[in-house]
Amino acid sequence: SMANCVTADLTATIIAAHDILAKPEWDGMVISGGKDFMGNVTDYFTMMNLANEKKFDAIEEILRQGQKAFDLNKYSLKPVVVAPKGKALGGGCELITMSSAVQASGETYAGHVELGFGLMPGFGAMKEAVLRVVNKIAGTKAHPAEFLQVEFENIAMAKVGTSAKEIQRLGYMRPTDGISLNEDFLLGDAKQRVLNMLDNGWSAPVKRPFGAFGLTQVALFKVGTFQMKQAGVLSEYDWHIACKMVDVFAGGSMQAGTMITEDYLNDLTVEAILSLFGEQKTLDRIMSMVTKGKPLRN
Repeated sequence: SMANCVTADLTATIIAAHDILAKPEWDGMVISGGKDFMGNVTDYFTMMNLANEKKFDAIEEILRQGQKAFDLNKYSLKPVVVAPKGKALGGGCELITMSSAVQASGETYAGHVELGFGLMPGFGAMKEAVLRVVNKIAGTKAHPAEFLQVEFENIAMAKVGTSAKEIQRLGYMRPTDGISLNEDFLLGDAKQRVLNMLDNGWSAPVKRPFGAFGLTQVALFKVGTFQMKQAGVLSEYDWHIACKMVDVFAGGSMQAGTMITEDYLNDLTVEAILSLFGEQKTLDRIMSMVTKGKPLRN
């Protein structure tokens, strides 16, 4: 169902909360939700309706507002701890990834299911995947393609971590993030994590440019996705979306090593998603997920 999904109202609330957080009396912020956290995917139903009315500007606004909200969480000058429980899929998974820290219930399910909707993650997960690879290969001679392949497959195969430990293995939580085995203590633990971070002299991360991988570096990896299509793992339309994802990972048409920013990759992501919303197959997939709760292999 589309209950508890990441809506424009939620991302607007997060942005407004940062204005309050900036006041001196607040030390940090905890974001949590009801039974299924707040991340039972992204509100694609609303975007589908907008696409049917050809209101692409409104879709772009929702995407950019989500990117802004999650970037505020990630780069907040005061710790923002996200405390998921139950399902944290799609936008809910992006919310976890882009935080100062996570305190997760042991019973948390997180991952990217956007391909089933005929889309790719839109609130920052694409550039976060690139950043994880940038950090892994920094100072080594390693080739980005094999690390990107893992990130790609996590999204393309809709790999969902069914426990906090598995979510850490997928890279959506850090090894240092916390796990609350007793859900009754989740909010208390999350609040304590904010205070501990401050006691330990936590400092906010800084945005830094990084070198684009470039299409030549990821060409090999496009061949891999083609083989997945030949093997029947990806449908023709899955592959079409996969190619758009590869272009975002590469940094568009940039030469390898050209310095780019997270914002630039977010722009490429918005562009790719808007083009997918212009395709009937994406709208059919969203409709299938909303009405039947299962992906359409079109």
